[in-house]
Amino acid sequence: MAGAVSRFDLELMRQTDERIAAALPPQTGRMGRAVTVDPNTTACTVIFDGSVIAAPVKRFANVTVRPGDRVGLQLQEAEWVVIGAYTDPLGDASIETLGTALGSITSTSNQLVAGASTTIAKAADVTRMRVTVHGGGWAAAGTAPFEVFYGVRISRASPAFSADYDVGRYFLNVASDHRAWSAFRTLPAIAGGSYTMQLYLRNSAAAKQTNLGVEDTWSIKWEEIR
Repeated sequence: MAGAVSRFDLELMRQTDERIAAALPPQTGRMGRAVTVDPNTTACTVIFDGSVIAAPVKRFANVTVRPGDRVGLQLQEAEWVVIGAYTDPLGDASIETLGTALGSITSTSNQLVAGASTTIAKAADVTRMRVTVHGGGWAAAGTAPFEVFYGVRISRASPAFSADYDVGRYFLNVASDHRAWSAFRTLPAIAGGSYTMQLYLRNSAAAKQTNLGVEDTWSIKWEEIR
């Protein structure tokens, strides 16, 4: 019958497959420690157990690796690939700062607040950040009603970067009445690295004043997410 494969042909293909498999290197597993990780590709370097030299390897795209992580590798044909790491996922990488913010906000431009800042370390370029801000304050006598906007300034000296991100807003319609507010926002991706994150506030109109005192606690939570 046209197109049929003979028993001889099947046996020949089986023997060929066995010889190819025998010639390939075994799929051996190794352990090591990550040294460098390229946040934008799958390239990284690892010091294998028993060695002192950082060797170039790859990682599977769905595996999160940070410098210093203990990793497991598998030989895929002629290339070592990181298949897992002893690390928490990015969604659990977070910092929460709790403290008292003091001062009076009198500007319609973003005004940084004393006592409300933190340092963050973003692991990768392609990830985003979720920021949650909790806080409170009151409108000074004779200035209500107006809106107060609050957010975070994320900055670093080198390479230079600074950007303000509004997180929430609250309408203060009664003067001298302490109020609490809370909001979160997912920010766009920025380059990985260390940053300073500072709280800022601004008023919706001139001649308005938002007061922050020891009676009001502020909290900033930062999370790195995919």
